[in-house]
Amino acid sequence: MMNILSRKPVTEPEITGTQALRQHLRARTSGPSATPFARIAADISDAINDAASKVSANDTARRMAPVGASEVTIRAISSSLLATLTVTGTAVSAQQLEQFATNDSYDLSAEVKDQIARFLHAGHVVFNAETDRLESAYRHEPNVMSGIPPQWRHPNPTIAAAQDACKAAMAAARAPAPHRSPVPPLAPSLVASTKPRPGWA
Repeated sequence: MMNILSRKPVTEPEITGTQALRQHLRARTSGPSATPFARIAADISDAINDAASKVSANDTARRMAPVGASEVTIRAISSSLLATLTVTGTAVSAQQLEQFATNDSYDLSAEVKDQIARFLHAGHVVFNAETDRLESAYRHEPNVMSGIPPQWRHPNPTIAAAQDACKAAMAAARAPAPHRSPVPPLAPSLVASTKPRPGWA
């Protein structure tokens, strides 16, 4: 953004992940297609309770399993315990969500904010409590490309020499590439910005 009078770039205020979640919540709960705070709170509480139930069942299964039991056995015991060790309760209420969205001085736990981010973005976004930023739920590891392997050559020297002669003749008979004028650089207004979205890492 440019200041018209001074012709100097204006520094935009830094937006944290928590502030971005407040904006997203206000946008989701307003307008003609608004989602009620009560529905969001219920879905978040269910997600937190399901995660707590799985942790509780897994811990109990490890204590119940015999010494030296395999992970397959522990998972089987954990699955059978899920129905009886279901954690219930209200992790966050509609009033707490509304206060979080409208009051900048009111905050929620990192676990609840993470579930808010997952709910608002269909599980594709998570909240990083250490950096207070929204991040992608997926971790894309760059592929390490090795060098180009050497071209295969026929083990028979006579055949290999004939192939080399054929390639040289084809290269000599190929028409020269047409001259291409250099492509002018794009205007600054058309270059995609690499700046992350407010509140995102």
